[in-house]
Amino acid sequence: IVTNPSFGGSLMTQGMQSLNQAWGNGYADLKINHGRSQWAIGAVGRYTNHIDSHREYSETFTRPDDTAVTRTETPLGGYLSMTNLTPKMSYNYINPEKTVVWIGVSLNKEWPTVRSNTGLMSLSSGDGNIILHEKESRSGLRPKFNAYVEHNLPHSQTIALDIDASVLNGRSVHDYRESNPYEDVITDVHTSIKDRQQNISIEGNYIKRFNDKRLTAGAQYSGSRSRAERESGSLSRQRQERAYMFSEYFQRVGKVSLTAGIGAQYSHISIGENDDTETSSWALRPRIAASYRLNNSSQFRLSLTSRTSTPTPSQTDTGIQQIDGFQYQIGNPDLYAYNTYSIKMQYNFTFPRITGQLDGRWNRAPHAIAPFMTWEGDRLVTSFENSRGHTSWQIALSPQVDIVPGMITAKGTIRLYTAKSTGTGYAHTFRCISGDASVTATYRGFILSASYESNPSTLWGETVSRSEQLSTIMAGYRWKGFTFIGGLFMPFTRYSMGSESLNRYNTNRNMLRSSGFDRMPVVQIAYNFNWGKQKRASQKLINAEDDMQQSTAAGR
Repeated sequence: IVTNPSFGGSLMTQGMQSLNQAWGNGYADLKINHGRSQWAIGAVGRYTNHIDSHREYSETFTRPDDTAVTRTETPLGGYLSMTNLTPKMSYNYINPEKTVVWIGVSLNKEWPTVRSNTGLMSLSSGDGNIILHEKESRSGLRPKFNAYVEHNLPHSQTIALDIDASVLNGRSVHDYRESNPYEDVITDVHTSIKDRQQNISIEGNYIKRFNDKRLTAGAQYSGSRSRAERESGSLSRQRQERAYMFSEYFQRVGKVSLTAGIGAQYSHISIGENDDTETSSWALRPRIAASYRLNNSSQFRLSLTSRTSTPTPSQTDTGIQQIDGFQYQIGNPDLYAYNTYSIKMQYNFTFPRITGQLDGRWNRAPHAIAPFMTWEGDRLVTSFENSRGHTSWQIALSPQVDIVPGMITAKGTIRLYTAKSTGTGYAHTFRCISGDASVTATYRGFILSASYESNPSTLWGETVSRSEQLSTIMAGYRWKGFTFIGGLFMPFTRYSMGSESLNRYNTNRNMLRSSGFDRMPVVQIAYNFNWGKQKRASQKLINAEDDMQQSTAAGR
């Protein structure tokens, strides 16, 4: 006689720690199952404290009369800190074929995330050298509540409702100081913004199924309130509301699946204590998708989607923020929401020992929000505009090869990226090649792996963002529910991440390096244990969007 247990659960834990730096990450997740219910409690976090770093920085300022000066920074030191923790709890109820309920709460705590740099700045004009110190910091506390209900009705009908609410209390700080070698202060700028934001999103869907057909209709509301206060006492407020309604039809015909839908979104933004500035806009959001399965080894997908983005509090903040000795930033309250249209083509393939996909993506945002710069007397002022547009193309090939089935696997991705952005006084085109590769070997519980990542660089407005360059080599062993791993970060390359400004008035290059991450030894221990009744996790049909963004003190 076999007894089906009514009680059970699982415990999953993982921790990784550097052996020579104050760096680590980890998570723990405990689930208790009883009948149709599941309770879960857990936490995820990371720890980075004063990791040695420096930056390679140079900039050229050009005035309207074409006179220019170049400033080149020789690094003298710096550090990075980034520590956060998110405890969470949830309750999950599943009555198969009838009702799903999920309720969860979480609390994200971000201790000051700091990037500090000190350097010796030399000027092409021949003036004396300058000692420069710049520090950026951000911290916050964000409680969050999420509730989801899904209920199946007679005649193949389903209704689903998702609610997401959160509050953010944060602080963003920027310090900039220039002094001469005798420590006489030339420029001293301090900006501190205390931020409070509230957000609620509600989405409801109705789904009707007819054999190989499906009709979906739904609506979503999202509202946010933000309040940013500086130490000087100045205050800025922003209120955003979005309402979205849509309908969608799905049908399967033989090997072909087709989806077509249309939605309309209304966006409203109010700036100021008494709604001093208000903007409203409507946007149509079409969606078309098709997939075709040629055979068991080949499948094609094509989709057209769109999304609407709204300006952030920092982009509409009309308070003047000083950045350095002569650079300032001021927001634009007349910004409005903009649409991004995307086309994605994907081919999935499965052959003996080789699987993977080839995909191409096209994105177009006709009125993308982007910064622009102008000279106002001796001040170089950065503001924001709905630009003339941003377009990007990407092609990526991602194969996986079983070199020795069950023992040695290699996988990777190569990407080709091109982007074009146009706005006030500029038109830029950018291209790059990026990719990643990894090899993993396993044998009787032993694990050996090596990886390299060159993450894609992207263009937005007049800024090229250069993502992280990473590499690892790891070795480990699995024993019962334990996994023990040791290895090196950055054994083959140097850590790097940065950005470039292509602006005609301020051209600069800022690359972050970290000797602390280079050849950093780490150990990792993981433990997984299951007992008694196991329960499948609920899969949401919908997710209410949460587009909360913290204010940021203006920096270089």
